[in-house]
Amino acid sequence: MSSDWKDKLKEVKRQLEDRKMKKVLETRAREREAERPPARKLVVPQPVKQAPRSLAPLAPPKATTALSLIRVKEAILPPVPPWDGFKPTYNIGVDFGTSSTKVCAREHKGVIPNDPGPIYLAHLDGSDSYLCPSTVFIKNGRLYFGHQAEREETSDAVPFRHLKACLACEVEPARATAFAECSSTREPGTSRCTGSFRYSHPLSASQLVTLYLGWVMREARGVVSKSLRLGSNAAFTYHVGLPLEQIDKSAAFVSLYEKISYQAWRISEGVVQGLDLNKAVKWLNEVTNEPIPNAEDSPVQLAPEIVASLVPFLINCVRSVALTPGLYGLVDIGAWTTDVAMFRYSSNGVVSFPVTSVRRTGCNLIDEELRSGLLGLVGGSSDRSLHVLSKIRVERENHSFDKSTFRVARYDVTPPPSLQDYTLRVAAGKIWRQFIETVKLAHDNWKERYDEQTFSTFQVFILGGGSNIELLAKAPDYFKTKVTRFTSALPGIPDNFKAIGAKHNAADLPSADYRRLAIAHGLAFAAGTWPEVTRPSQVKPAIPPPRKDALTFEDLGYDEK
Repeated sequence: MSSDWKDKLKEVKRQLEDRKMKKVLETRAREREAERPPARKLVVPQPVKQAPRSLAPLAPPKATTALSLIRVKEAILPPVPPWDGFKPTYNIGVDFGTSSTKVCAREHKGVIPNDPGPIYLAHLDGSDSYLCPSTVFIKNGRLYFGHQAEREETSDAVPFRHLKACLACEVEPARATAFAECSSTREPGTSRCTGSFRYSHPLSASQLVTLYLGWVMREARGVVSKSLRLGSNAAFTYHVGLPLEQIDKSAAFVSLYEKISYQAWRISEGVVQGLDLNKAVKWLNEVTNEPIPNAEDSPVQLAPEIVASLVPFLINCVRSVALTPGLYGLVDIGAWTTDVAMFRYSSNGVVSFPVTSVRRTGCNLIDEELRSGLLGLVGGSSDRSLHVLSKIRVERENHSFDKSTFRVARYDVTPPPSLQDYTLRVAAGKIWRQFIETVKLAHDNWKERYDEQTFSTFQVFILGGGSNIELLAKAPDYFKTKVTRFTSALPGIPDNFKAIGAKHNAADLPSADYRRLAIAHGLAFAAGTWPEVTRPSQVKPAIPPPRKDALTFEDLGYDEK
């Protein structure tokens, strides 16, 4: 038999095996379909398809566990925001931060390099500040959010701050030590936050975050619709950020965020200032029974915050800092946490993160150190007064700390200027030490791929509210060794930023304020316009062939003899 006949025979056998396997697969598919329970009916109309896709991984099947509050049957939910049958006109980016929330909006129009089109910076609640406090207050059984919540602060008001951090404690089994101002319950015998709160009945961080985001969505679309004269039936998509580390490592966290963000949108039409808490509880319990649509069918998309901060640079919308292929660092210093990461931008447009982490040290570290310093000046013992801590934060942010008088341990103390300088240097050392550790982890992950020289000099993007503090915005000199030499990339406000919902112009903002807005700016771009991202768990070092330093006998043409 010739070789041609053998080849034909092999081909016939392969086709027969393919047909057999196809029948087996079809049979299994029919069996699975027969075993599948009937689909549950949506309470709201099925949303239309949209092009943007989330960068977050697909979550496992959604949990159907009811919220922890008492179940109230047949609650009348608020009307569904415009969605079914409407074409979304604008995308709203929501940077839900631990301390404050920033919102930017952009028209749906795809990717346009060097896009001169406006980015709308939304000022919520009629405030002149774009920094909306991520705060919920309960006063006399009613809910208040953002700026209005801070205005309602009295002795009978119950504050709920840094809910984003408490949400992580609620979902993750390895809970973190509670912040000094945290009002959540603690694990028995520890100081670890549980993400739960005691009020007239139990409340959870996920419930309060749902209500807060619902208020933000309603307020944001109201400001955008009114300022741009879009009309009451304008439909919007929403892009909500969350840490890349949790997207990469915790499917449970992503699933909870999908649930929270969609339910926030579902009830958002009714979430207003002064909302009755009992009514909100009924809505939360009722909306729990509604299925969560797939990511591509939902008006709300999730995305990594760190990647969002890079999107404007990748499409050349921010010209103050050029992003070219190479290795970079990123430090996002917030009020309560600091995100640190290493990333590589490739010439093919792919952004790879070998390592990223969220540390629970931010500007709160400065305030707590300042409080300890004030106590040390009078020889006082530990003081857990939140009033002193709040005043320290206000005076520090107003650049008047060393000119103010503080009541500490029954003494009126005016701190010396050296106290704040020393405290800022201590905080800078701790924050940048975390980044140095991240550089080492990235080097270990990529040591087979890139040489030592690659890790010796690179730019570090400095973002977040803490980056406005000069001592935190650059690495201390003693960290600059032969192996670690890096420069800070400090971007400014783009020309196409437009403030809405406020009396002033975005051009009037200090240039350094863009470091707070980079994430919200990136989230304003719909998910389908984003670059391809490789998460830490997906990074696989390419091991090059071993390099030969000297020629062997075989290379010279001699055999073993």
